[in-house]
Amino acid sequence: MTYIQSPIQSVDDLHRLCEAQVERDNAQFGIKSLYLPNPIFTLTPKYCHVAMEPSWGRRTLEEFQALVNRGFKNFVGSDGDSILQYCAYTFLCHESFTYQITDISKGAMKTTVASVQRKIRYANWLSILKRELEFFGNPQLIAIGSTANNFLNKTSLKVRLCLTHFSQQNSRIFRKYYEQHPNKFLADGIHIALKDFVARLMAELNYDPEMRTFILKGLFNNELSIWKRGMFLSYMDQFSAMAAANKLFGPTAR
Repeated sequence: MTYIQSPIQSVDDLHRLCEAQVERDNAQFGIKSLYLPNPIFTLTPKYCHVAMEPSWGRRTLEEFQALVNRGFKNFVGSDGDSILQYCAYTFLCHESFTYQITDISKGAMKTTVASVQRKIRYANWLSILKRELEFFGNPQLIAIGSTANNFLNKTSLKVRLCLTHFSQQNSRIFRKYYEQHPNKFLADGIHIALKDFVARLMAELNYDPEMRTFILKGLFNNELSIWKRGMFLSYMDQFSAMAAANKLFGPTAR
C-alpha cells in the first residue's frame, strides 16, 4: 500500500514537521543540529528562494539556541543573505515582501558537518520541501547556489533562476562581475540602504529591540567590499531581468 503524506495545513504544522525531521537527522547521522525557522512574510508568495541548510557559524550550540528561543530567524543577520533579500525585495518584488526564502533541510549545523551525507539528508527532507512549497501555493523557484540548483533539478521541482551563492568562496566571481559592470557606481554607498532594510526586515519579523541592536551593530557600517558590491550588482541584474521577463511574458518566462 502506498502511503500518502498529508498536506501541510498551517505554519505550525510546518514547524512541527521540521522539528521532527531535525530530530531524525540527529539520530540517523549522529550529529548535533537544531531547527532554525525561516522568515515568513506572506502565505501566498510569488517567489521562493531555496538554499541548502542553515549554519550557526562561529557560535556555540547553546548560544545559537538562545537566539532562536528569542525569535531569531534564518537568512537574517549576515551581509550576504541581507544583500540577497534586499535585492529580491527591491528589484524582483517591487518593494514588497511577496517572496519566501527557505532551505532544503532546516537543521542548523556546523559547515564541516553539512557536507557529510548531504545527499541522503536532502532526500529525507524532499517530501517536506514539496509540501512546504504546496502550502505556499507553489511559487516560482529560485535556487541559491549550484548545490541547491542541482538537487532541485533532479526532482520534479522546476527552477526558474539559479543565483551564485553569497558565500565568500564565490568572492572571485563577484569581484570579476563588479570589475566588468558598466554601471558599477550603482553599488556606491548601498550599505546605507542595506542597513535600513535590515532594520525594517527585523521590525517586520517582530524582533525584540535588544536583538535588533545586536544584529545591526555588526552589519553595513562601512562601504561594501568590492566583491560584495559585485554580489549586489549581480543579484540586482538577475532579479531585474526576471521581473521584466515576467511582466512581458508571464510567470513561466525564462
